[in-house]
Amino acid sequence: MNEHLAYTFHGSGSFPAFTNPTSTNATPVETFNIDGVRELMIPEHTGATIRSRAYTHQGPVNASGSLSMLAYPTGLFPLLFRAFMTDVDANLDGAAFDNDLLTDDAGSVTTPQLPWFSFVQYYGGVTGQAVRGAVLSKLTLTCTGGEELKVAADFIAADTGKSGGTWSGGSAIASLPTIAYPATVPAPLRFQEGNIYLGGAITKSGTHKLVTSQATAEGLIDTFTLEITLNVEGRFPIRDGDPTIGYTRHGIRDIVFSGDFDWANYTTDNYDNIRSATETALQLRFISDGDIPTVGGKKYELFINLPRMIWPQDGGLLPPVSGTVMPRKQSIRLLAMQDISTTLFDMGVSIQTDADLT
Repeated sequence: MNEHLAYTFHGSGSFPAFTNPTSTNATPVETFNIDGVRELMIPEHTGATIRSRAYTHQGPVNASGSLSMLAYPTGLFPLLFRAFMTDVDANLDGAAFDNDLLTDDAGSVTTPQLPWFSFVQYYGGVTGQAVRGAVLSKLTLTCTGGEELKVAADFIAADTGKSGGTWSGGSAIASLPTIAYPATVPAPLRFQEGNIYLGGAITKSGTHKLVTSQATAEGLIDTFTLEITLNVEGRFPIRDGDPTIGYTRHGIRDIVFSGDFDWANYTTDNYDNIRSATETALQLRFISDGDIPTVGGKKYELFINLPRMIWPQDGGLLPPVSGTVMPRKQSIRLLAMQDISTTLFDMGVSIQTDADLT
């Protein structure tokens, strides 16, 4: 089914403002779900001869949703990172196709609101469901070696309703914009390699990527899941006639990596390092199959760097200590921490693309 989603990214402004998307901001999605249930309060009605329920009150709106899609290197996918990461410099090394994003609270103590999205989901090209104030609450990346990167995003929202209808507070929803299914999309990002560097460090290089200072990886990643949980909550200020959330708060983020790992180092170093909880640097690299149309001979690339990973207590079994050279594979689970000594972030993302993410 050719479902497509149109979107507007709000990096600033008055939450939860809604802006109808433009024709350039549309992407194919595999699934899109939104639930905008308004609570119904039914008090008891009691009297001398009646013990029943006779009337109702409408409560607040609790809207939430999710979407899943392939990781296309332009469009909505990079903006999902910008929903909780700061675009530090779009052209750090002077190349038009390089962008860099480093983790930083997009909302500070004085302006705690994270960026948000306006969504319009199309059904048959004639009906659309509008979503306003969609704040990312969780981002999950999954992939198997050589296959396309898959993305799932969960969000909470201020409200949802049919395009051309009314929001829960009674104000009008903009009419459905005429946005066709995208005629072309770039090739999705494909998982090329993932390396673990026990004891390594990740720093920014002059070529704008984030790289490890340890040249030799301890092993390769076969499959993985990366979960970024932002712990976002919606808050309900008292406003006449409007039952939707007025702002959101985000707590401490949790970044957890899990996957199947193929050890390349057959010494007992890995056993000793993991047993003593030696910290780990992790780097994932993705590349698309097609060349960038406007930059000949270059391809879209994505680097995800986690400079300081720890092995939690449920991180899996220790690697074998035998001297055999047979493949040693195991499932692992790592938790990202802030790199407080060097880069000062817990996750870095570098995207090579011909489009400026700003």
